[in-house]
Amino acid sequence: MKVQWNSTYNMLMKSHEIRIPLQMLVSVNQNLKEYYPTDKEWQMIYQLIVLLKPIEKGTQLLYATNYPTLALIHCVFNEIQYYLDNYIENNKDISLAMIASSMKQKISEYWSIIDKSSIVATILDPRYKTIDFFGLQAEDAKNKLQMIFTSYSTTFTTENIHIPVSTSQNLNKYFASLNNRNPLTANNPTQISSKVE
Repeated sequence: MKVQWNSTYNMLMKSHEIRIPLQMLVSVNQNLKEYYPTDKEWQMIYQLIVLLKPIEKGTQLLYATNYPTLALIHCVFNEIQYYLDNYIENNKDISLAMIASSMKQKISEYWSIIDKSSIVATILDPRYKTIDFFGLQAEDAKNKLQMIFTSYSTTFTTENIHIPVSTSQNLNKYFASLNNRNPLTANNPTQISSKVE
């Protein structure tokens, strides 16, 4: 089943906000009691809100930005993954840890698609110069940047790039042709003198 995490967050948040009015409704209409969440279920709803909130905030940040860059996407994905890793490691509730693990797996699938180019974009984007890469991530970032540099340097060597050397005479002819006039050359100073007089 495909899960929209932000939609789930919004639904749970709305349920949490109207908890007291729902309690009042159930107290007036006992037929609804079997559909009303138990205290344990309300606790689970709250824990899911806590789990999903960083993903909602990351989504809001990317949507609110007029021009989300790969560097920003890298930062958001990285922070969400770090959060989920900590959540899984420190949560004692197995069902919540399994949900977080499932989310981490899905985010990792998306992340593997954009990770290579986003690391390079983050390193090269001056707005994110204070972002730290730690441990394996730092080594991975360094290796990816070196790999890209190596592929570019072997593709674009100075031997296979021909840069024509222009002389002042060629430049004079070029600019003269733009204005449909005879080119002035540095070799014929009398022509320059006659134009000035």
